[in-house]
Amino acid sequence: MGWLSWLGLPALALFFPVRETWFAGALVLVIGIIAQIAYVRSFPWISRWIGY
Repeated sequence: MGWLSWLGLPALALFFPVRETWFAGALVLVIGIIAQIAYVRSFPWISRWIGY
């Protein structure tokens, strides 16, 4: 189900320009993608830390 967050990022990025500015939507998208990639790359370390 973690892959669903990849679908939520573009939806959230499209919603932000309606409420704020297009820059906010682009910023949400870029930060979200970077956070997802960082999470996937660091998951082995994180999973040991939280006890998976």
